Amino acid sequence: MDEHGHFTYGDIPGIFLGRTGTGPMCIAWDTNVLLDYLEYGFHMWDGREIPVKEGKYRDDLEALDALLNAYILLDLRFFLFDRALVDAKKSLTAERRHQRELAIERFAEALFFADYEIPDHNSDPDLMQPETVSMGYENHRHAQRLALLPDGHDRMLVMEALDRDIHVFMTRDRGILKNAEVFKEIGLLLVSPGGLCDLIDEAEIPLPALPAPDLARVGRIIQALGEYVDGE
Repeated sequence: MDEHGHFTYGDIPGIFLGRTGTGPMCIAWDTNVLLDYLEYGFHMWDGREIPVKEGKYRDDLEALDALLNAYILLDLRFFLFDRALVDAKKSLTAERRHQRELAIERFAEALFFADYEIPDHNSDPDLMQPETVSMGYENHRHAQRLALLPDGHDRMLVMEALDRDIHVFMTRDRGILKNAEVFKEIGLLLVSPGGLCDLIDEAEIPLPALPAPDLARVGRIIQALGEYVDGE
């Protein structure tokens, strides 16, 4: 870990899976993680008890809370792909749908307030042209592995994470998580929020000695969350 909160990839093989060099930790959110945050984000930021009974789900919510707190100091970069945003909007009730859709879009924009770019594709760019994506995953270089995942948006989100060289795909979907070992072989960590927190804890990553956290980007995220809640 350097003074800017960047990670030394080779020191944390359980997350970066053989990568070398230094830089941020890029984490793509599955739709279920986004919906969890929209539901319980204010409890996380306000320090209120999350109204969910003890169990794996509560553990993952508390882990997401911990990751958001780490986001203030460490160079964690959260990514919401368009497909996740569309999938989240489909999960909304019809009541005041438009306002809540706008709030989701503002939340996605707030995550990028730190002014970083989404990673470029690390494969044949033709693989991610709109007409190719609409055809599915069959022509992808990792089609056999992708075929193991649940059909639909989840599979396409994982495919996009691969093509953008994202380090971590964070999800609570058991159908995805059961294939984690297969995807580790090609450099993508499929993990729950709780599992990612455990790996960070095991790595004993020191916090950087920054003069002050970047509260501006945190403020934008909380503001967007407020717009979502107001739209209910």
